[in-house]
Amino acid sequence: MKRVLSVILAVFMLATFVVCGSTTAVAAAEQASYHFGFSLPTLDVTFFGHMNVALQKIYPTDRITLTILNGENNQQKQVSDIENLIGMGVDGIVLIPITIEGTLPAIRLANEHNIPVITVDRAIAEGSGVDIVSFVGSDHYPLGLQAGEMLVEALEEHFPDAEEWKVVELEGTPGSHPAIQRGLAINSIISANPRINKIASLNGEFQTTTAMNIAENILTANPDIHAFVCHNDMMAEGVRQALINHGKLREVVIIGIDGQISTVEAIAEGTIHGTVIQYPDRMAVRGIELLAEFVDGKQVDPIVYVPTDKIPPSEAQRFIDEGIAW
Repeated sequence: MKRVLSVILAVFMLATFVVCGSTTAVAAAEQASYHFGFSLPTLDVTFFGHMNVALQKIYPTDRITLTILNGENNQQKQVSDIENLIGMGVDGIVLIPITIEGTLPAIRLANEHNIPVITVDRAIAEGSGVDIVSFVGSDHYPLGLQAGEMLVEALEEHFPDAEEWKVVELEGTPGSHPAIQRGLAINSIISANPRINKIASLNGEFQTTTAMNIAENILTANPDIHAFVCHNDMMAEGVRQALINHGKLREVVIIGIDGQISTVEAIAEGTIHGTVIQYPDRMAVRGIELLAEFVDGKQVDPIVYVPTDKIPPSEAQRFIDEGIAW
C-alpha cells in the first residue's frame, strides 16, 4: 500500500512539475520584449501620417519597441529600409509595400533570416514565393464597390435627367494593391451602368496637388463633366480645389475613399458627395499586435480584414461629432 501511495505521489509531483513548467513557459513568453520595425510607404499621404501618429502615441510599451521608417514613396529606399531593419536584428517587421512586387527581395531576405513579416493595408503579389505571416487591412475590392455605388447614387440624385454621365477616375499609385483592387471594383460598377461614359482614368498618385492639376486640365477640356471618382480622399480634395478655381463648386460630384476629417467636413457642407472610411490606426496597431502574438508562438489568421463604412451626406455630421472620421 505504501508503495502504491509513493507511486501516486510521484506521478502527481511529475504532473505538477509539467503543468508548472508549461505555465512558466507561457508566462515567460507573455513577458518577452520585442523590437519590431514598421515600414511606411510615405508620410506625404494623410492616411499613413495618421498611422504614424497613432503608433507613436502607443509605442514603446513595456514589451514592444518600434522603429518606424518612411519609404518616401521610393521603392528602392523602402527595400533599403527593410534591409537595415534586418541588419539591426529586429524580431519582426510590419510592412506597407509601395507596390505589390517591389519589396519582394527584401521580404525574401527577411525570410532567410527567420524574421517574420506582416503586411498592412497593401498586399504583395500572389504566388510571389515569399512567406508572409498575415495581411491586415481593408478588403480593397469591396471598398471600391462601395465607392462605385456611392458614385451612381450621387449621379442619380444630382443629374437625374442626363442621358449620359461623364465621369473621370483618378487612380492611386500604379502597381499598388489598393489602386489595382479599387480600380477593378469601381470599373465593374461603371461598366455595368450604360449611362456612365468614363472619359478618362488618370494617375493622381494619391496626391492632392497632382489630382488638382489633372482636374484643372479635365475641366478646361470638358466643362460639362459630371463626376470624379477618386481612389483616395486627398485626390478628392484636389478635385474640390480645382472646382473652386473654375467656379464650379457643388456642380460636379466628387467621391473619395479613406474618411479623413477634412473630407468628411466637406461632405457635411455639401462640396464633396461621399467617401468610404477606412480605419488606419486600427490596421497599424492590429498589425503590431498580431506580430507579437506570432512571435509569442500563437497561431494567427493569414488575413485580417478591418471593416469599412460608407459616409454619404446624411451620415457625415455623425462621423464628425462622434470622432470617427480621422
